[in-house]
Amino acid sequence: APTSSITPTLPTSQQPSANGTATPTEATIPATTWAGYSHFWSLELPTQTLIWGPTACLTLALLLTFFSWVGVYPAGYAAYTQNGWQALFGMVSVDPVAEKTLGLRSMLQEKVRWSWPMLPYLLFLMGATIVAWAVQLLPRLQGGVPPVLAAIWPYRLGILVTFAVLAMLMLVIQLGVGLGLENAISSDLDQKFVEERSKATTPEEIQRAEMLYAQQHGAYQLRKTNYLRLALGCHLLALVLIGLSFALSQRQNQPPPKVGILW
Repeated sequence: APTSSITPTLPTSQQPSANGTATPTEATIPATTWAGYSHFWSLELPTQTLIWGPTACLTLALLLTFFSWVGVYPAGYAAYTQNGWQALFGMVSVDPVAEKTLGLRSMLQEKVRWSWPMLPYLLFLMGATIVAWAVQLLPRLQGGVPPVLAAIWPYRLGILVTFAVLAMLMLVIQLGVGLGLENAISSDLDQKFVEERSKATTPEEIQRAEMLYAQQHGAYQLRKTNYLRLALGCHLLALVLIGLSFALSQRQNQPPPKVGILW
């Protein structure tokens, strides 16, 4: 039950310094607190970090589209890889040594298709990144926000959220349908398995065909990379930080929010 008997002063709260980091300051527990608690620790949320967070996350996600998202990694070597832009145009990077060993180039050139969700994904991602930077930089210009943007400036966070959500949605769709390289490899292996499976007439031959299929599929080491997982994480974090930035913008002249612990 609430009580007003405990009002200690504790040097345990945190406030941001000029460089954006938290520094200890004096804090008091409000007159109305909870019975049984005598200590209070609080941390003021770093508002500048929250404001710049979406810009950093979206920029990093855009940069990660130039890194390999999916690939064939036999023995850990990057034999055939594909980044976000290559997926859009149906292109693949080929390691010369791997090509001499595996000889998949001609098959990949025939079967790798362009990944249509990548086009809207990249457009929405670039749009979200541009808007995020504009939100940060335009108010700092000597003349402020250009008059040509004054009409839409009040809706800047809504535009940013729209672009970021649509980019995330298109990325999820792309992962659902699969990237061109992984679809081509899987299609080639499936076709070979169907041919071998059609020739099998006994349980032993069927088992042999299935084991060979699993062995070859595992030997290719076809997998998505950590760069793709990091890009996905950047999108999720950007959306969270955009939501927090919007909440902070609604506080107007109120003090920055804090999180605290009573014990």
